[in-house]
Formats: sequence, structure tokens, C-alpha cells
Amino acid sequence: DEEEAEEIEFNFGGKKVQFSKKSSVEEVASELQTFASNIEAAHTKRSQMVADAAKELQAREQTISKLEQLEGETLEIFGQGLSLRSEIEGLEQVQRDPANSWDADPDRARQISDLLEQKKAEYKTIYNEVTQREQYSTQLKSQTLAQQQERGKQIVEKIIPGFEEKFPQVQKYVTETFGVSPEDAKNWGINPAGAVMAYESMKYRELTSKAKKKSKPAVKAVEAVKSIKAKGSKASRPLNSPKLSPDEYRERWLARSKKRYHR
Repeated sequence: DEEEAEEIEFNFGGKKVQFSKKSSVEEVASELQTFASNIEAAHTKRSQMVADAAKELQAREQTISKLEQLEGETLEIFGQGLSLRSEIEGLEQVQRDPANSWDADPDRARQISDLLEQKKAEYKTIYNEVTQREQYSTQLKSQTLAQQQERGKQIVEKIIPGFEEKFPQVQKYVTETFGVSPEDAKNWGINPAGAVMAYESMKYRELTSKAKKKSKPAVKAVEAVKSIKAKGSKASRPLNSPKLSPDEYRERWLARSKKRYHR
């Protein structure tokens, strides 16, 4: 007979838990409660992240829609201003005609002057409105960017607690590895997904680098052995050296002659 397994395993959607067959009901209930609580907490965290991302996307779409509407209205008003400016230039040209001068035709000159002042006043109103709309649009974009940064930081903080303190390391990593400018790296809140991936890439490279260092034993460099030469010794001097004394020369010559004789 096969020996019965000592444990029994349950699989809850990929999450596995084992219990000893000898466990009591109370022990199994306690472990199941802990296991279920962990699954629920993980599910709640993922659901919250999805909800935050959806809320961020909705807010961004609303802002984009508002900016598009604002810019569309501003462009329309700006077009009216261009039309008025063209009319003003035409009236000024008519006003410069000698036939429409105050001396030649006072009534005609007054009509042109009044109409010209009216058009200039309308143009000034439009100019001021376009300027205010452009300022408001710039302010809205700045506020939206700041809010997006803050929401992105909150999302990253939920995934990687303490990321704000770890950011200098991530910034150095992305600038040296991917060529991202330090200023662009500081705006990591705009792209929370990119910030998380950059952090995980950095940690992965750190782990693989440590693994490579452990697998390769350090090789000690072998120092080259320097040959020792006798500097300035008499034996090293050639027979024709001018440094040999007469006695040294005679001894060297006799020694060479004996070698040749005994060969």
C-alpha cells in the first residue's frame, strides 16, 4: 500500500494552502481565516489601485476636454479679433484719403472717426479676453500637472513604500542607464507606471550583478619576476672595454686562450 500523504492542499484561484491531516478543526479554521484575510487584503489593494487609476484617467479626460473647449473658444474669439483688426486697418486707410478729411467733408470724417473708435474698442475688449483666457489656460495646465504629479506619487507609494526616499538612487540609475535628463526624471509622478518599472529594473540589475560577482572567484594578479643583473661588475665587462686595467686585461686574455686550447 502507498503511504498516505501527510498534508492536504487546497487551491483557491492559484493561491495554495496546505494543512496537516492531523490538524484539528480549530487549527484549520484559524489558518484558513488568516489565509482568507491575506487574499482579501491583496484583492482590496489591487482593486484600490485599479480604482485610483480609473479616477486619474477620468480626471485627466475631464481636464483635457475642458482645455480643448477653452482653447476652441479662445481661437474663435481670436479669429474675431483678426477680422476686427483688418477692418480697423481698412478704415484707417480710408481716413487717410484727402477726400475724407475734416476740411473736405466734416460729416464723412466724423462717421469714419466714430466707427474707427468703435472698432478699436471692440478689438481691445477681444484682446483682453483672449489674454485672460490664455492666462487661465496656462494656470489650469499648471494646476492639472501638479495634481497629476501628486496623484501619481500616491499610486507609486502604495506599490513601493518609501519610494520618495529611494528616488535619488532611481534618478541616478535612469540618467546613467537610459539617458533620461535629471529634470525629466524628477517628474516621475506624471508617469507612475514608468517609475515602478524603473525601480524594479534597478533592483533586478542589482541582484543579477551580485549573482555574477559571487559566481566568479577573484583571480589574483601574478607579479612579474624581475631579472637581477649585476651592474658594473668586472665579469660583465667585454675584453675590449677601456675600463679594464692592464692586469685585468692579461687575466681575461689568458683565461680565453686556455678555453680555446682545451677545446
